[in-house]
This record gives sequence, C-alpha cells and structure tokens, in this order.
Amino acid sequence: MTNRWIELMPPELRSKLDHSQTRGLDFLESLVSELEEPESLEVDERGVILVRSGQAEITLDVVETCSWRLAYNDNHLAVRIGVQGFPDELQRADVIAIVDYPIGDLCSVFVLQAIHGFPEGSVPENLIEKIQRANRFAEDNKDEEEEG
Repeated sequence: MTNRWIELMPPELRSKLDHSQTRGLDFLESLVSELEEPESLEVDERGVILVRSGQAEITLDVVETCSWRLAYNDNHLAVRIGVQGFPDELQRADVIAIVDYPIGDLCSVFVLQAIHGFPEGSVPENLIEKIQRANRFAEDNKDEEEEG
C-alpha cells in the first residue's frame, strides 16, 4: 500500500523519516483508508485530513506536522478549526503532543478522537473552546447564508 503522506513530502523531509516514523505513517494511512467517508472524514490533495464536529471543521495537516517534528523537533500538531467565513486568525489551534510517539501514531490518535469525541481532560481546553466557537459562528451565520 502506498502512503499518501510520505509521497507528498519533499525528498529532504522524507529522508529524515526513521523506521518508527514510517510505520506510524503507514498505520495512519491504513486507519484513514478504512474511515474515509464524505460525511465523517475527508483527505484533500495536499494530505490534509478534515473531520467535522457539528458544523466545525477540524483539519490536521500531516505533512506540516511531520515537517515541524523532523526539522525542529517540535511536537505541535498542525491543527486548524473553523467553518466557512470564520476569521483565519482564529482558526489555528495550539495542540502539542506531550508524549514523544511517532508522528503517524499521534496523528492517528488525534483523528480517532476528532471522530469519536475528545475525552474530557485529555485535550487542551482551548481546542474544545475553538470547536464550540466555530459551531456557534456557523449557527449565528446560518440565517445570512440561507438569505444569500
């Protein structure tokens, strides 16, 4: 099975992947391939995973997450939360992995939690607040969209 994220990486980034990182990304590929459905999970041509929580769109840029980890030893996950029309500056979510698992494993856990609900106390409170804010924004602007 080919791995879309490894194929999307620039060669210099791909060359930094060790065996555990490659296996983690292969696990993510198999997980996402099983879960991919237009209603719950989508992956765009850049390899960005989109999961909906209500009307809020939670995106995880796997390649950018890999880049941060491999280039800077940074444990941030490249996550954005929003809806159509939501101000861009409010979309970035600060999600930092507190364990040093392979990138694909961390991304897999995040995707599963995004689909099935984030367990209370296991994710930053600001992530939950951003999802709720995006859903409120969508609800508040629903009438305007219907009129237009």
